[in-house]
Amino acid sequence: MIVKKGNELILDINNNIVKSGEVAFWWLGQIGFVAKLGTCVIYMDPYLSEDPDRNIMPLLSPKDITNADYIIGSHDHIDHIDR
Repeated sequence: MIVKKGNELILDINNNIVKSGEVAFWWLGQIGFVAKLGTCVIYMDPYLSEDPDRNIMPLLSPKDITNADYIIGSHDHIDHIDR
């Protein structure tokens, strides 16, 4: 499996065509994911800080995210709501 990051990951999300009734997912590292339903792009728990305690370095920086329709944090922990 090839893990895409940065602009390559954003382009993959943007260029992926999701048919009606289907959903596509991309992993952001740690516990974060992107879901795409039709043309709607949802970031879930996008922990993007470069923290030395992370298990996986972030695949995106906050400035890379130009395609989010929604950003959702599941609960108020730093690795879920990354201020």
